[in-house]
Amino acid sequence: MSTYPQASTYLMIFTGVFEFNDKIIATLKKSGYRKEDAEPSTKIFFKDSYYPEFRKIMFLPENDDVDARIYKKPFQLPISLGKEVKGEIKFFQNTLHECELFLFPNGIGMFALHFFSTEPCSMESISDFSFLGKNFNTPYKINDETGQWIQYIEDEILAGIKIRGNHIKVDDYSGSKLKTYLVVETEKEISQQEKEHLLYDLGCSVPIGSGAGKTSFTPSADYYQTILQNKISAFNNWEGLALFDSLTFIGNNILNKEQTSFKNATYKQTYFRIFIFNLFLKFSLYRYNSEFQEDSVSIQTRLEKFINNYNISYMSFNFLPNLIFHKHRQALDTEAEIAKFRDRLARIATSVQEEQQKGSNILLTAVSFITTLGSAPVFFSYAEKINNFLGLPPILFYILLAILLLLLGIPVLIFLFPEKWKKLKKKLQPIIEKKREFKLSPERGFHLLRHFERIDDTARNQFRDFGYMEKEIDEQLNMVGSKFSPEFSANPFTLINTLSKTKATEVFSQDENTYVSVFDFTQSHKTIGKDAVINVNSLSLEEKNLLEIEIRSGYEVKVLARHQPLPPTTRIILCSNPDTGEISTCFPGTYAPPFPKATMSGKKYKHAKEFWENHAFIRADKKSN
Repeated sequence: MSTYPQASTYLMIFTGVFEFNDKIIATLKKSGYRKEDAEPSTKIFFKDSYYPEFRKIMFLPENDDVDARIYKKPFQLPISLGKEVKGEIKFFQNTLHECELFLFPNGIGMFALHFFSTEPCSMESISDFSFLGKNFNTPYKINDETGQWIQYIEDEILAGIKIRGNHIKVDDYSGSKLKTYLVVETEKEISQQEKEHLLYDLGCSVPIGSGAGKTSFTPSADYYQTILQNKISAFNNWEGLALFDSLTFIGNNILNKEQTSFKNATYKQTYFRIFIFNLFLKFSLYRYNSEFQEDSVSIQTRLEKFINNYNISYMSFNFLPNLIFHKHRQALDTEAEIAKFRDRLARIATSVQEEQQKGSNILLTAVSFITTLGSAPVFFSYAEKINNFLGLPPILFYILLAILLLLLGIPVLIFLFPEKWKKLKKKLQPIIEKKREFKLSPERGFHLLRHFERIDDTARNQFRDFGYMEKEIDEQLNMVGSKFSPEFSANPFTLINTLSKTKATEVFSQDENTYVSVFDFTQSHKTIGKDAVINVNSLSLEEKNLLEIEIRSGYEVKVLARHQPLPPTTRIILCSNPDTGEISTCFPGTYAPPFPKATMSGKKYKHAKEFWENHAFIRADKKSN
């Protein structure tokens, strides 16, 4: 045993990556995960402490299930992880307290297994459990149940989502181990040198004593100093170490035995979420790198947009979170990774330009040839012979000849400029295609509840089966907004079934991932619902003074309380993915763009901002409706 003091309290979190969609979210919620919640005072603290870019993604958004990014599930489950000692499996027990899920907008999710102990524990035991917990193939035991650690994570933690194996996409870039976040409270103060030795041992998952030169895993002096370059030191009572696979803190008087204490929240929420955010950025870059091999051209815009949105320089108004943030980025070598990607993008762009130039040269040659041919007497001689054989009027013949040449030229142009053709095809698709087959996931179906006054019992039972509580369903139904008439549609699923059989009167592109289909029932004289969006400029001065501010999807919107019914409407707006038909939203009334978000392009953001600055929601009382 080492001479180091025991740990009085420690927090150990294992993290890994998975991919998700709306269907998977519904499955996870059904298995017991619920969205994170926070007290109003906590939300104020988040707002005062963190930049908006970081706060909106790493801490809960306000009052919107759709944009919820963090879910939690309690466990309080004793778990034993084993290792082979002299031919036998020796198990080390710890208690899993909860699991957190972080769901990022690009479809990457991170899970976090929280182990928290207030029992005195040796540094050796912590080191052993940390080493075992990060390895996928570690044996586990829960009561009499045994198996591999990765199997338990996939089956019980992720409700059947696979993260390892052939044909599992996330396995291409996730690595072979979980990442470790560790905070250790020592029973008494230790020296500066002891802190450094322990940071090395625990951070690198090597036997205790390695940093002090007492085991076969003792590093060379040069390597040891290289590792300690990533040390985080700001106060005398603690130090941290940021490495590629871990973030470790050791100190005295940094954790309390009560999990709800402010000290614990600092490490459990603030510093840990810095760790998660940096890993999310790193894993995303890994994924883009793996996708480069498949489609290097189309991924350029997505990658550049991602880097612009998430490659932030600072995340807090305070110095210490920023210090930890930058040290961990440095350990992950994120800046070098981004620089490498930008270099690849530049080289690909150059290659594409060269190919386009080649295509242009071929096209010019072809045009020149056709022009030369067209001006040659031999061409007209052959044309005259053909026309004499056909017996067509000369004007008609040459019109048909021009059309033929044009038809022959189109395939050539498509071959020479495939990417431009794809873009043109996508722009033309809304015009050509007026009717689509739509798909509604349980998650988006739940979102659509905000546009219903009530739903039938069948749908309510469906949502309960999806994992939603009665309270959650009623909260959605009571949300302010445009509402479908119950006589027109009993629930979101029957609504979409009706629209799938109805031809849209108008289709246009909202952005590259969203088409807007407009359905108008004016001809059939059907009032399908009520429109709750109104132009502020149409209000009286008295009504303008009554406008209130509410938070919707993290955005401040205007709301007007009225004691009169909402105006009826015969129009329905449906937004869907052009490739899959998956629905993002559907509501009655006039088209309204989504709330402004930082991820939008400049033009889209300006349009959305101007719209919502000049429009408000109407909140009508129950009696008036």
